[in-house]
Amino acid sequence: MQIPNRVGELDGIRGAAILLVMLFHFGSSFSPQPSLVYAAIQQAFGFGWCGVDLFFVLSGFLITGILLDSKGSRNYFRVFYWRRVLRILPLYYAAVFALFLVFPAVSHYLGGSWPEPSPTEQLWYWFHISNWRTAFCPLVFWPASHFWSLAIEEQFYLLWPAIVLACSPRKLLRLCAVVILGCCLLRNLPLFQALNAQYYNFLYRLTPFRMDSLLFGACGALIVRDQKWTNIAKQYLGLLFVSGFLIIIAVVLVAGSTSPHSGPMTRFGYTALGLCFSCGVFYAFSHASSVDGIARFFRTPVLRSFGKYSYAMYVVHAPVAAYVLVHLGGHRVWSSGLTILARIAVTYVLALLSWNCIERHFLKLKDRLSDRPIKSPAAITAPFPT
Repeated sequence: MQIPNRVGELDGIRGAAILLVMLFHFGSSFSPQPSLVYAAIQQAFGFGWCGVDLFFVLSGFLITGILLDSKGSRNYFRVFYWRRVLRILPLYYAAVFALFLVFPAVSHYLGGSWPEPSPTEQLWYWFHISNWRTAFCPLVFWPASHFWSLAIEEQFYLLWPAIVLACSPRKLLRLCAVVILGCCLLRNLPLFQALNAQYYNFLYRLTPFRMDSLLFGACGALIVRDQKWTNIAKQYLGLLFVSGFLIIIAVVLVAGSTSPHSGPMTRFGYTALGLCFSCGVFYAFSHASSVDGIARFFRTPVLRSFGKYSYAMYVVHAPVAAYVLVHLGGHRVWSSGLTILARIAVTYVLALLSWNCIERHFLKLKDRLSDRPIKSPAAITAPFPT
């Protein structure tokens, strides 16, 4: 099957994902009124964490697609890892440097109260293992706590290229199915549920328990490259999506909340979200450039623009929220709904500056690493913020 170099609908889905994440973090200080409407809004904002799972699915879809399309090429590993280094690390390390070294110094000079983590605490972030730290400990340095998801991706992709290279598509699809099932079973074990009750981020942030969303996306990348598998997937796509959606509804009703840490959500919700999101990504990809209403929605300029700058928006949005909480938390206006839009706007502007000052200059170096461009949908942008 011919794979297009760019799928605008996937940029739009990426844009929707970053909006969900920002609503989750920026809406945490939203001041609800004593009414069912405001309570529902609060729960809806609280479900925005699922945007990270959508990013995981997109990452699995796009990165696995890149690897599949480059199998047999020269310097398979070198090209893949250097392209990822150029896309992810410059902005990431600029952000870590600013959060750990620049902001505390400036805050201290201005008489502020920006948190100052110890050098030992910083190491978890410099070496992309912060998810293991924050899974067991309180959020000691919460302005950078969202980097746990980037850490999961970097850990996963240390091994995934070798696995893709070693396996045939059929074996790789079976492996993905087995690991997805294994992740769900692991999260249901009484021992791990007990640990999750003690450490509420245990199942949410540790790599072995969160690979299923990445692998749902990988399944999609394998399926769209085989016409027979694509035809079968189209027949059952609606049934799979509805099944996953109903499980999510049941999980929320049983748990009584949209929290990512509840027992029902960790047992079944993560897998159901991965299933639903992978169906959505497959649908958007298979209806690319069509007149379909859903596809047209994800092709809207606003969503695609948010998708283009989503990596930088993800990196900077939590520090924006942290600044508001540290310096402006006492002002009632900063807990209003209108302020959420203001924070999104500020995050977008910072991401735009990041793109023009940092990211695009490193992206220009990517094509020099290979003899021929790697064909993969929307490969020019970060699949996940990673």
